[in-house]
Amino acid sequence: MRLGRRYRLVAGMSVIVLGLAAGSIAYANIPDSGGVIHGCYKKTSPNQGTLRVIDTEKGQACSNAESALPWNQTGPQGATGPNGATGAQGVAGTAVAFAGVSAAGSVNPATSENVSQASVSHPAEGLYCFGGLSFTPRSVVVTPISGIDPTGNPTSIDTIATAVVAFPPETFPFGCAETDNVRVRTVAASVPGTLTNRPFMIWFED
Repeated sequence: MRLGRRYRLVAGMSVIVLGLAAGSIAYANIPDSGGVIHGCYKKTSPNQGTLRVIDTEKGQACSNAESALPWNQTGPQGATGPNGATGAQGVAGTAVAFAGVSAAGSVNPATSENVSQASVSHPAEGLYCFGGLSFTPRSVVVTPISGIDPTGNPTSIDTIATAVVAFPPETFPFGCAETDNVRVRTVAASVPGTLTNRPFMIWFED
């Protein structure tokens, strides 16, 4: 009887100790209020390499035989990248200019930015030249507009367009001026070997 009572008493005390330990872990400030987990790395033997976590907000610290090793649950925020150029609709991007050009060589102000009509010439069928820009274009991207013919009527014929960048005084062949920076040529997909007036969009990067 006494042995059984003593066993129950010891078992009950063990439960109390475990409960207190669990309670202390539940209230530990790990990570701390800044989201940092503080660890201590054992530098020397015995137990070299052992890592333990401490609660610095409760005054705990690494010993002389340990090295502090903090880390974050979430990494620090990286540096802010540069802003891209802002287009006509307020959308950030990398293009310094863009333009919607009709088959007749007219610039559409509603779909253009930093490109005026004075910068575009149309010296021949399917040939469009850009010069006198307020920047020096280093690269361009041209997108043909399909689904309409040179007069603006609907059509099922697709457009093919190519663009080339050059730096004056290099002279463009096929009619562009020596001072022009960019040449665009367009053809109708139904007659790929013949230059034809077709509309397109063009983007410039400096």
